[in-house]
Amino acid sequence: MLKNLRLSRVPADTQLQAWNAADEFLLGQQQLLRNPVLLVNDAFGALALALQTANSELENLDWWNDSASAMEALHENADRNNLPLPALVNAPFADSLSSHYQSVVIHIPKSASYFAWQLEQIKPSLNEGAEVFALGMVKHINSAHIRVMNEHFQTVNPGRAEKKARVICLTNPNKNTQKPTIKSYHNPLNQKPIYTLPGCFAEKTLDPGARAFIEYFDQLPSAKKVLDLACGNGVLAQSFLTDQTDVQLHLADDSLQAINSAKMNLTNLENCHFHHSNGANKIPEQDFDLVLCNPPFHQQATVTERIAEKLIADAAKVLTAQGQLWLVANRHLDYRKTLKRYFSATRIVSNDARFNVICCQK
Repeated sequence: MLKNLRLSRVPADTQLQAWNAADEFLLGQQQLLRNPVLLVNDAFGALALALQTANSELENLDWWNDSASAMEALHENADRNNLPLPALVNAPFADSLSSHYQSVVIHIPKSASYFAWQLEQIKPSLNEGAEVFALGMVKHINSAHIRVMNEHFQTVNPGRAEKKARVICLTNPNKNTQKPTIKSYHNPLNQKPIYTLPGCFAEKTLDPGARAFIEYFDQLPSAKKVLDLACGNGVLAQSFLTDQTDVQLHLADDSLQAINSAKMNLTNLENCHFHHSNGANKIPEQDFDLVLCNPPFHQQATVTERIAEKLIADAAKVLTAQGQLWLVANRHLDYRKTLKRYFSATRIVSNDARFNVICCQK
């Protein structure tokens, strides 16, 4: 089914396909799904589109994903295959087209706390006797994920593994479970609290790359219009405001959990704007003096440099002619070719054993 569709990832990567063996395993059991159905964390829309072509009886199909790039992929792949979109929903599901579900299909996310948070959102919208199918590659399902499933459901049927993938059937949800909490720690530069929602990058502790980057913020140029690209919980933007407050600040991230975390950390700021966006795709503003970026090199469980490459290209696009991109990267990641493609001059300003802080001039 999947191989008969034209499916691509976002960002595009011809070396990687837009589905995995867990998707194929679930489609082999798609006759178990009952209307209405909710799909969760379907990264590139592969399951949604494959189910539409394979099972005409699935009339009520809703789709929930935290990722802006996943939503772009769903739209692009639907257009490419001339298929309709499922109904797009956000938690809580009270206003969704199908507020109570008989079947839920959820790709198990990397973060166990985010998995627990998502199950908490889903459980009130389950009909009596509903089934939740949690799927993933065996190597990515760890003891924390298993503990979450057992805490939230009375019956956890792991089934069999196939092609190193597993579809776990969850039934009889527990009503009283410990809800995931907002984590917090302190910004080492200004000692302000940093709050993070479940699933946000650097949820439990400050990312070491961001920590290394912040140490060089005293070398940043003065700027009136700044973009924090792939902002996460907003720690870079909050740090920038320690010394420069008269600024129009924009924050963008692919994850809605990240954007909502950043909003908690940058409050009461009239000139602070937030964008749930795949890179700069949904940022209407241009002509930034400065772009700050701590680019991810993972997409779900996949290691990829395509995201960083897109962010670098986007930064060059939105900067003024004299604008600068400052980014931090693990020293083993070589972005020199990409940086030279978009910037006339680059220099490493850090002296850190693990990370390069790089200043890029248009």
